[in-house]
Amino acid sequence: MNAVRRLLFVGASAVLVMALFVTAASATDLDDLLTEARDSTYTASRLVVSVWGGQTQVSREFVEHADGMEMVRKDTNWSMTGNGKAVSMGDEPSGVTFMTDQRSVLTSRYTIKETAKVRHMSRPARIVEVMEGDILRATLLVDDRSGALLIQELYSGNGSLYRRTTLTDFRAYRTYEAPTDG
Repeated sequence: MNAVRRLLFVGASAVLVMALFVTAASATDLDDLLTEARDSTYTASRLVVSVWGGQTQVSREFVEHADGMEMVRKDTNWSMTGNGKAVSMGDEPSGVTFMTDQRSVLTSRYTIKETAKVRHMSRPARIVEVMEGDILRATLLVDDRSGALLIQELYSGNGSLYRRTTLTDFRAYRTYEAPTDG
């Protein structure tokens, strides 16, 4: 009986280790990383700090993200993007946009390297640097379980930080159902 327990324990441990390895190693290039982030599901507040031309702008937004779609609410205004469409609303409807030319990032120009494994908001995560040759273009804190980009720091060509987004109050699920109306 003890031999059977040991065998089950060893087998279960091996499966767990393989699952952890596959999860951590799944984003081997920028395409994989961005696909995981696009497909992640979460609800959070997002703090956005942008620096451009000596000016700094800070905003806080509520975000629902799932299935490649994202709804962002700021004050009484909200917008939703995904599946080639975008809609924004405020006190009065402002219209629907159909995006037919979605340019993809030329990810072959970039390489990624994992620099550290960390815990952030009690969740396992990894820090990833996105390089264009020898130039650092982004530092990303990626949630290992959901694939969500918890923190994004984007750098200009001269190496200065121009945008940092941080997800706070992060929950790896949606808090309400999205509209199902076409």
